[in-house]
Amino acid sequence: MTCECEHHSRRNFLRVCSLVTQGAVVGSLALLWNAEDAGASPDGGPRIREHIIRGLQSRANAWAIATYDRRGPLILYDSRTMRRLFRTFGDAAFRFIRAHEYGHHRRGHLRGVGAADPGYGDWLVNSTELDADCWAARTLRQNRDFQALNAGIEIISRAMPAHSFPGAPGAPERIANIRRCSELA
Repeated sequence: MTCECEHHSRRNFLRVCSLVTQGAVVGSLALLWNAEDAGASPDGGPRIREHIIRGLQSRANAWAIATYDRRGPLILYDSRTMRRLFRTFGDAAFRFIRAHEYGHHRRGHLRGVGAADPGYGDWLVNSTELDADCWAARTLRQNRDFQALNAGIEIISRAMPAHSFPGAPGAPERIANIRRCSELA
């Protein structure tokens, strides 16, 4: 799936993006926020553009997506899900999810998707989800952000199914992996 965006305001606060799968537009998203104020990247490396958008959960069945567009690496967050997580877990939840999505980029899970077909596609398998969780756990531990680590474990335990399904490991496997990678086990 690709995200093709057009600017609709001088300040870049509103952009309209089309979600495209196999050449067909499957939906559109209005960007609500340019996340330039989200702070430094979790690992201190190069920043990735980030946007909170409306409708990602309903259109792409995801809370957040690590992807590419014509301008390069991009992370999209679902606005409704982020508001719900903020209310329940505070900003620690966002820090965990953000680190997880950065993990997909930093670990090269999107390689091979490339500029010819940028986006979120068949690369998503159990091992990349576990690897992104592990990258996030190690990075947050290195930053001594135990609050975000615990929020990630709590989110997964409450919101993810216990069993695996195509493309996503179950909650017990993800929690054990995060604890192992962060040395919280």
